[in-house]
Amino acid sequence: MTTTSQSNADQKAELRKAVMSRRNAVPVDERKDAAARISDVALTLDVVKGATILGGYWPIRSEIDPRAMTEALRADGKVIALPAVLDKTTIDFRRWQSEADLVDAGFGTFAPGDHAETIYPDVILAPMVGFDRRGIRLGYGGGYYDRYVERLINMDKRPLLVGIAHSCQEVERVPNEVYDIALDCVVTEKEFIICSSGTLA
Repeated sequence: MTTTSQSNADQKAELRKAVMSRRNAVPVDERKDAAARISDVALTLDVVKGATILGGYWPIRSEIDPRAMTEALRADGKVIALPAVLDKTTIDFRRWQSEADLVDAGFGTFAPGDHAETIYPDVILAPMVGFDRRGIRLGYGGGYYDRYVERLINMDKRPLLVGIAHSCQEVERVPNEVYDIALDCVVTEKEFIICSSGTLA
């Protein structure tokens, strides 16, 4: 690892700790209210309404819970997929039809089992630790989403990336690497942000 990469990793670790502390401090009632507000906005977005297959996530820790939103999208005819961890570096998205399909996927989350169809989302609702207005996403450090999206780009299937977060998760700048793929937009309980490095800018 180069000195710059090491420096970025150290900065990310410090940012991750600080932002997680802020996110964890949001009271449960405020988290539910924020999830409802974010859902109200996201459901009106052209990029979401225009999707056929939408990648969601099963929330862990103090992440925004998107399940009411994904259920509304399913009722509107969207196909919903959830990420499944295949190994230490790889995720795929699998079709999610009911909670009966879900198995323990580790890290406190759940995913459709091996029997579920692997599908490619048009739009991914991306959880995160933090973000900046360029659209650089601070995750948990595994790099799963960046590798997944890069794989889809190489297949000419680049999905739109919609970040879902509390406003307190915004930071001035997330240190980024050449392999980081920018979010296209972010929805918080306070605003809809078109990211300056995303494809919608």
